[in-house]
Amino acid sequence: MGKIRTQKRRLLIRSRHQLLEAMKNQVQGRLEQSLHRAVLKDLVRDRQAEPLRRDINIKIGGSLTFQLPPETSLREIFDQNKGVWLILGLPGAGKTTTLLELARCAIANAQRNQPVPVLFDLSTWQGEPLADWLVAQLELNYSLQVTIGRMWLDNGQLLLLLDGLDRLELERQEQCIESLNHLLENVSEPINMIASSCLEEYKSCKKKLKLTGAAWLQPLRDHQIRDYFVSASSRELWQCISNEPQLLALAKIPLLLTVMTLADEEILIHSWRRLTSDRSRHQYLLNAYMRRMLTREINQRWYGKGKQPRPELTRHWLIWLALRMKQDNLSEFLIEKMQPTWLQNPTQIRIYRLGVGAIAGLTIWLITGVSVGLVTANITQLSIAG
Repeated sequence: MGKIRTQKRRLLIRSRHQLLEAMKNQVQGRLEQSLHRAVLKDLVRDRQAEPLRRDINIKIGGSLTFQLPPETSLREIFDQNKGVWLILGLPGAGKTTTLLELARCAIANAQRNQPVPVLFDLSTWQGEPLADWLVAQLELNYSLQVTIGRMWLDNGQLLLLLDGLDRLELERQEQCIESLNHLLENVSEPINMIASSCLEEYKSCKKKLKLTGAAWLQPLRDHQIRDYFVSASSRELWQCISNEPQLLALAKIPLLLTVMTLADEEILIHSWRRLTSDRSRHQYLLNAYMRRMLTREINQRWYGKGKQPRPELTRHWLIWLALRMKQDNLSEFLIEKMQPTWLQNPTQIRIYRLGVGAIAGLTIWLITGVSVGLVTANITQLSIAG
């Protein structure tokens, strides 16, 4: 019995370590590939723009709402008030990025008895019992054994980081919230959980999460926008939009502010001013950003002479990718999760199947050949088979 217990303990320790490593790689990769981080990286490299200091309002239980002090991090607030939290904000406010930053802090500070932070994308939830879905996601995305995943979920050994609630249709959002509340009420130990959602989407739901507290990412203030434009050498753009309420409203969203700062050379302020709807102004900004990105100098190491992609071709495939992601309800593109269903015609599908079949056949032949060589202890045969 003692030996079995020791083996089980080693399995749990190894599984925990592997889960933390997988999470570390995932969080780091997603942060580096996020549009927020990519835009900021370009600005810091090109123009020395300073990072934005966000205003965050905090409400804990029935207490009055207060603003997060500059010397206190959001992670400290969560650690001091463990339980169920919700991060709210407007689209583009940085909710997912905030969730990823919290995950990175939790991974770096993970101690033996602390919950392991794990990211889940609720937009893929199909209505099954949430406990079953979470355990299945742990197995699918992190190769964690179902029995271990269920035990850790029930014992409160996971910090659940839930993104994508607002990407569900309203009816499914309410079903998901109800399922989350049911999960919280039917576990052996209290669960620590942080979810994110757009403010308006959450307010539209009749059902609400049973929260310990909520953090609301505030729109940027005028002086924050001005300071950011100045630090990024875009003072002229600030002067142009500071008296334009409709354009200034776009700059209050952190993502669009960084996009503006990078795309300012492509923005014709007189044309932008004349647009009459929020949608058209928003589209104009994104088009300006795309023109700027497509005309930047390309790293020649990645392409042969004369093989650099043409801007119009890049634009075509970006539009195609965006449409496919919308069809599959994806908010982020990960190349390792591309599916064969994305292939465009029967010829591509046949080539894909031939490639998979060839790889599978070669793998089987290799394993069989090595096995025969090992069984017969024939070094020559082993070498030839390999």
